[in-house]
Amino acid sequence: MDLVAWVREDFGIPLIGVQPTGLGADARAVTFVAEARDGSRYAVKTSTAPQLGLVVADFLAAQGVCGIPAPVRALDGGLTAVRGGQRLSVVPWVGQRRALEGGMDEAQWRGLGRLLAQVHAIHADDPVLAVLPTEGPDPGRLVQRARAMPGRLTRCSAGDSLLRELRDLWGAHQARVLEVADRAEALVASPAWAVANNVVCHSDPHQGNIVVGADGDVWLLDWDDAVLAAREADLMFALGGVLAFAPITADEKRAFFDGYGTTDWDVDLMGYFQCVRALDDVLSWSEEVLANAQHRNQQAREALDIVRGILSPAGLVAHALGEAPS
Repeated sequence: MDLVAWVREDFGIPLIGVQPTGLGADARAVTFVAEARDGSRYAVKTSTAPQLGLVVADFLAAQGVCGIPAPVRALDGGLTAVRGGQRLSVVPWVGQRRALEGGMDEAQWRGLGRLLAQVHAIHADDPVLAVLPTEGPDPGRLVQRARAMPGRLTRCSAGDSLLRELRDLWGAHQARVLEVADRAEALVASPAWAVANNVVCHSDPHQGNIVVGADGDVWLLDWDDAVLAAREADLMFALGGVLAFAPITADEKRAFFDGYGTTDWDVDLMGYFQCVRALDDVLSWSEEVLANAQHRNQQAREALDIVRGILSPAGLVAHALGEAPS
């Protein structure tokens, strides 16, 4: 499919070329950087998924929330153009670099705090946001998967070195993972849920989804996993972070909450979302190894490295259990 022609015909933008970025964890989507004749650049994305995050980003940008690029509308007024089962979207290219590639200074961490404070202040009952799922205290499926994983690994072939490494990792950390599962279950009974207010949450505001613009401003991208949830679902990303190789420092955390305007968050809700994220990540990436180990491909090796990071002293499991360095 000719992307240049597609964008020209359905969005009216005279592109002169596109290149894949190689970024993004969604196997259903491919993101390209595209250049127009006037030098403007765009993020062009094709996907077989609905791209509901565009609805959220368009709404938040229209509400004046800083740091969220508004999608470009197609000539028919829609946020996507559909051909052959693929949805195409176009968003202005706002970033000079990802935050992962050079970090953020304290002013930029404050900017991220202000951005999320604006998002969380949006009225969550607006009809536009009816597309969003609600994330409440229901870890049942994750807990079941965690308790079943040791048995699944026991039945794996010990002759495969990747599977053997994965099984050894789980053998060494199984008790800690199951403790996270137990804690998630226990926190469902917290009285904090009765008074928690659901707000619009990005649900994945880690440094890989943050870009720094040429003027130093921060932009938060990829709203496809946005949910209605207690704000702790986002704030947990400022408490140590979720990437073992890019932990949030005390100074960065302080700057973030300076921008956010308050450190008034609930310990139980924060703990719950940390546990759920730790379980989701360690299980999903372990299952990625199981699915690809027989192919001996780079995807399986990278997934195994991610599992190792999640279980490391600076990883998500340690944060969920309160073991990570402060």
